[in-house]
Amino acid sequence: VFYRADIEKLRIGLDKDKKLQLNSFGNHSGFFFFIGGGGNHDYARKVDKIDKASMLFPVQAGNKYGYRDCNQTIVIKPEYDLALMFDHSVACVRKENKWALIDRENKQLTPFKYSKIDPFRGKQWTKAYIGNQVGMINRKGEEFMPAKYDKIEDFSNHYVVSVISRDSKYGFANSAGVI
Repeated sequence: VFYRADIEKLRIGLDKDKKLQLNSFGNHSGFFFFIGGGGNHDYARKVDKIDKASMLFPVQAGNKYGYRDCNQTIVIKPEYDLALMFDHSVACVRKENKWALIDRENKQLTPFKYSKIDPFRGKQWTKAYIGNQVGMINRKGEEFMPAKYDKIEDFSNHYVVSVISRDSKYGFANSAGVI
């Protein structure tokens, strides 16, 4: 039996020197066979300057999506059915109802085979689905856990340790595979 509770908050403000400050607060707890676990975090990041020039934004032309920079210049031509925001160096894009990852140069990092890819949310890995099966991929597009599991629950946000389920059997996995 596994139960998990996550609370994430983001506070944006100025510090005493009038510099932009981002604070991420988290409370993660869970129980696995009645053994408690989890923890809290409070990360602060000072931002001197936001580099708008390096940001890419989805843009729609007709019924296709691509990406533009802050000067409205198209840097990735509209060829996708849907394009999501870049998370650092990767973005999720959809063609013909299948999802893939691309980098900022429009290099395809995964094939268009996933029915869904969860957002990275700043992490180095995320879940990727093929039908009802789930696996995990990293920002390089490497599938380090194939999409063959019924369920994957993140056990820790700081390390890739997950509770996995397949055919009503449970186990643990990390970025090297099943433990």
